[in-house]
Amino acid sequence: MTLPGRGGAMAACVLTLALAIALPVQAAAAKSESAEQVVAMNLAARGGLARLKRVQTERLIGTLSFAPGDSTPFRVELARGGKIREEIGVPGGTLFEIGDGQAGWVVSPRDSGMMHDLGAAELRNLAASADFDGPLVDAATRGNRIELIGREPVSGRDTWHLHITQRDSTVRDDYIDCQTHLEVKWAGTVGDGKSSYRVESFFSDIRSVNGVMIAHHIESNTLGTPVHQVLSFSSVEVDVPIDPVRFSRPASSAFAR
Repeated sequence: MTLPGRGGAMAACVLTLALAIALPVQAAAAKSESAEQVVAMNLAARGGLARLKRVQTERLIGTLSFAPGDSTPFRVELARGGKIREEIGVPGGTLFEIGDGQAGWVVSPRDSGMMHDLGAAELRNLAASADFDGPLVDAATRGNRIELIGREPVSGRDTWHLHITQRDSTVRDDYIDCQTHLEVKWAGTVGDGKSSYRVESFFSDIRSVNGVMIAHHIESNTLGTPVHQVLSFSSVEVDVPIDPVRFSRPASSAFAR
């Protein structure tokens, strides 16, 4: 996450003047690249298109925090085909969200361990989390339209701003570091069917795991609210064996394991 500048009125005036001077230069520079070129550079930096498409599973283990010094265990397992299993420590036990690529379920100790089917909006959110390829892999084949808006600063780094409209009309903005060619920011709208929120996430501590670049630290803001979420992964595995049954609709007793 980035915080508003604290340098006072003079710093704000200097920043405004600097932007007024720099923006025309940035706009001109952006013309030297196309959206297709930026996408190609990003895929190469992430490990290469062929390597990315060979990934079958991922397992990430770490902590989730909504306030400094207050963290809870977090674990997510992914398998190609939109399969996902999330486990989040909550008061009284563990909350589970599971998707098999077609349907999804949630169970929480807050609800006496009762299992519920996910609604359409919740299922879309879970499916988006399960897509470890991301919208830039085989974008044209998948019906994703990508537009290069230009260059923009993100956390003090120069980035390419990609505006992406996916086949299902979902819109998101990805920001690709001009030096590393890796994604450092995402922004989009998340909803639960009743309300929607604008969310932005920042990616850092990006490391190679079995030939694939993966962020080990993700900070997210829900704009217009005080919600600030931090995901920090201590263990990240790629192409690790995962029992397919973990993505299936389980019996209630399975959540005790």
